Amino acid sequence: MLEQTRFPPERLQFEITEGYLLANPERVVRAVETFKERGMSIALDDFGTGFTSIHYLRSYGFSHIKIDKSLLDGLAPGSKGAMLVTGAIMLACGLDMRVIAEGVETEEQAQLLRQAGCHKLQGYLFGKPMPLADFVAAWERSERTVLQASARFAG
Repeated sequence: MLEQTRFPPERLQFEITEGYLLANPERVVRAVETFKERGMSIALDDFGTGFTSIHYLRSYGFSHIKIDKSLLDGLAPGSKGAMLVTGAIMLACGLDMRVIAEGVETEEQAQLLRQAGCHKLQGYLFGKPMPLADFVAAWERSERTVLQASARFAG
């Protein structure tokens, strides 16, 4: 498929859920090796919902982990949840993985995650699912706004 579409494999991230990893470890090893050989990155999705050990994180060659939304519930400065998420981020970074947090809904969550070293954030705080036509229209509006602001600044 990649060869037919000429889509750059380094721009594609394959996600494997933590549950699938635990249920099919041998299959995951083969998939990770195959996708990495082709230049794709591999993320461990739903991190924190199962019982993934440090051994799994070290052994499977994941380039990213995606922290599950359930770990963000009740996230507040100084809370046990904040300590847990910060520890997970530090662990992943120590294993040379990038960290993505899913389900970010508040600015407070976003700030805590950024301070902890999270690389990317996803969630309703940044946008809700929408039809493609609505997305394109919103993108074009934001692009016009940026161009207008640039013109005012330059002029």
